Amino acid sequence: MRRGWVIYTGVDSVNCRPKWEVSNDVRQDLRRGYGVAEEKSIVLVFAGRLVKEKGVNELLSAFDRLRSLHGDAVELLIAGNVRKSDDPRNEKASYGRAILARIEDTPGARWVGSLAPADVHAFLVVGDIFVMPSLWHDPFPTVMLDAAAAGLPIVAAARGGITEFLTGCPGFDSTMQPENAESLAAAIEGYMGDAGQRQAGAHWLRSRVEMQFDWLRVCAEFEDLYDRLLVAGPSQ
Repeated sequence: MRRGWVIYTGVDSVNCRPKWEVSNDVRQDLRRGYGVAEEKSIVLVFAGRLVKEKGVNELLSAFDRLRSLHGDAVELLIAGNVRKSDDPRNEKASYGRAILARIEDTPGARWVGSLAPADVHAFLVVGDIFVMPSLWHDPFPTVMLDAAAAGLPIVAAARGGITEFLTGCPGFDSTMQPENAESLAAAIEGYMGDAGQRQAGAHWLRSRVEMQFDWLRVCAEFEDLYDRLLVAGPSQ
């Protein structure tokens, strides 16, 4: 009889430190490098492919609502790659170009380009809230582990593997519907308006990646699986 194992992806929580361990001067320099001039602004960050299922257009609609309420006190940084193609039939490329045009026309929102893996952590440390408005049942996006390691609370829908990771986190709104700009904006505001809740969510998530999703633990789980398979042999 065959047995199944689930081994999750991981994050380097040893070297990727949370933002509260980064000096204020260093963090403000990083923020200015991404165009954030106001020290007290709440910075929302998104990192991922600029494709329809990731909900980038919906995030921009929610951000428009937040700007109408809070003005310059909230900013949005978007990192991610756009599919390159001049073929009008390529929906992913067309969507990406449309998103870039919309970002350019949205005050307070900036596209920072596609980041190398080595630069993602420094980008996330710049933010105050990570927003992941996936429209589909995302299996288990690694970027949410990266955001948790950086010490950010996460706004996301209760879908796919996201639910498994975020359930129990302080401030996690499992009723949020990312297709609805008002619902998404309200979930973001839940963290924006409550610094204590932001801190509680961030510390809860950071603790979770340290205990369950650090690469050292993941590697140990793989080694244990290989040992079991070698002992069991091909008939098990």
